[in-house]
Amino acid sequence: MSRSYASRMGLRSLAHRVTVITVTALLVPSLAACTAGPGPSFPGAPTRSPSSTPEPRTPSTSTAPTAIPAEDEPTSVRWVEGGMPGVEAAIEAAVAREFFVFGWRGGYLGFTSAYDNANGRLQGPSVTSSADGLQWHASGQLDPGNDDLPLVVTRVVEGPAGLLATAEQSGCAIHKPAVRMWRSSDGTSWTPIDLKGVFGADSLSSVSAGSSGYIAVSAAGKGRTVWTSSDGASWSRSPIPSGASNPDSVVSFRGGFVLASTTGVASSGCEQTTGTVAAHDTGSVWSSRTGSAWTAAVLPEEVIGTDTILSVDRLNDQTVLAEEIAFSADAPNGTRRDWTSSDGVIWRQSEVLTRALGYPLTNGARTFIIGSTDQGQLVIRVLTHDLRTQILAADASAPTVRGVAEAALGPAGFVVADASGATSWLGVPIQ
Repeated sequence: MSRSYASRMGLRSLAHRVTVITVTALLVPSLAACTAGPGPSFPGAPTRSPSSTPEPRTPSTSTAPTAIPAEDEPTSVRWVEGGMPGVEAAIEAAVAREFFVFGWRGGYLGFTSAYDNANGRLQGPSVTSSADGLQWHASGQLDPGNDDLPLVVTRVVEGPAGLLATAEQSGCAIHKPAVRMWRSSDGTSWTPIDLKGVFGADSLSSVSAGSSGYIAVSAAGKGRTVWTSSDGASWSRSPIPSGASNPDSVVSFRGGFVLASTTGVASSGCEQTTGTVAAHDTGSVWSSRTGSAWTAAVLPEEVIGTDTILSVDRLNDQTVLAEEIAFSADAPNGTRRDWTSSDGVIWRQSEVLTRALGYPLTNGARTFIIGSTDQGQLVIRVLTHDLRTQILAADASAPTVRGVAEAALGPAGFVVADASGATSWLGVPIQ
């Protein structure tokens, strides 16, 4: 089913988005911020009083109190009302708009795509940035290309050489591929990457970055190709393992690269002679230190179903999460399994269950999972060193989120913004 951009406003069902609706409705794939190494510790609460009036987009002058030591876990979150992270002209014109926010080592980035009702065209993507998550300023506009596609930036990843941003075509479908990509070393100047010229494809089904570099899966029809890069500019084709029939999910982290795919398994029952069931689909995970040779991993107690969804996410730069949902006649709602690995080779069954709790946001060292209740109260969990989740206490300053919101993790803490980019809050993890 497809809808116009204007009618889609307010819907946030994309798999790689941080969407705050209910605890069970956060379905983001991929990370909002991945640093190339261990990220900075979070400062204490900024010295700024809440205000109902958005601050001007000027560089921050607030001071940061004592940082939390990297080995200590935060126990609560203090919230401060922030400025206007979206494009001010689009917000003041009250046009329909899409806004996404991301964190990275250098601060925070907001991307706004506004729908002009007068001419029926999508404007943008326009970029805003903030060093402290409180005060925002305009940072130009991305080159959208020449074919006038309605673009929405939905993913930003960070690797050794800087950032990659990808955009998909606006519409209602979920799990849409990226049709544009840009790279930046500073979050200010963005260079478009020609997908057809570099990858020989019109879209990318998955993109990730970490301290091992960058990895992407290009899609041309039903064909898939895996690519790796050390700088995000020059890319090399990586051979797809013979058993990985449909690689669509990839991760870069300290241990190298991991990809997830769906593999058909021939039935061993009497269905082989009757022809009623040809095969079951099961997920497979593969790892590679450099992207040149792939090794199949064994997932303990993996489920074999008639329809299997397997994906990999980067919990942080040290740990990868694999999540499988297998559907069958006996389990029409799906059977769920999670595993974690520090090297992509040895996997252990886990109870992290991030997709049921929210989407993991990481600065490379720490990992948080953000969700909300049906009443709009934010629920933030920290992933402990032994891969357990602990809810952070919220004080009276915590915002109540109604409908749809965006969330990002950066050097100052969490930025949570409404879907239009008109209002934001900064949440600082403290002890």
